[in-house]
Amino acid sequence: MRLALSLLFVLLIASVAISTTTTQGPRVGNIKDSRIADGCGCYFQFPGSKRNSEKYMFFSSVEERPEKEAWMNIDGQDVKLKLTSKTDPKGREKVGSRSSRTYTAEGIRLDVTYVATRVCGVNEESCESTDYNATFKLMVRGVPRTIKAVGGCGC
Repeated sequence: MRLALSLLFVLLIASVAISTTTTQGPRVGNIKDSRIADGCGCYFQFPGSKRNSEKYMFFSSVEERPEKEAWMNIDGQDVKLKLTSKTDPKGREKVGSRSSRTYTAEGIRLDVTYVATRVCGVNEESCESTDYNATFKLMVRGVPRTIKAVGGCGC
């Protein structure tokens, strides 16, 4: 009986250890401080979010210090990220064009790939934004997480 209880205890401890080490990665939520996501910039939401909800999981300004900084809520905190590299399509952007950005902060790396889903037409003078599907590959202290998002850049 004592051996059976000891074995059961060991199995219980092992299952708790396994369940606490297997994770989906860092938690990503909507930016808490509504003053961050303001003005012209790149705004991204989780798929299925209402477009006019003004809740964003990612924001980078195109006004002040264009794209040099971005914000994302990681593990419950609004985190400022610094742009370290970027690639853009050559020539005029069109539907299907891909671009990428890499942002970093202490212990954090974020690689973002944007795919254009709607662009302004040549004669659309009132059009000021481009829509994208995006993939965010987040690494926080060696733990990865991939998030799909929808959004756009513009005013």
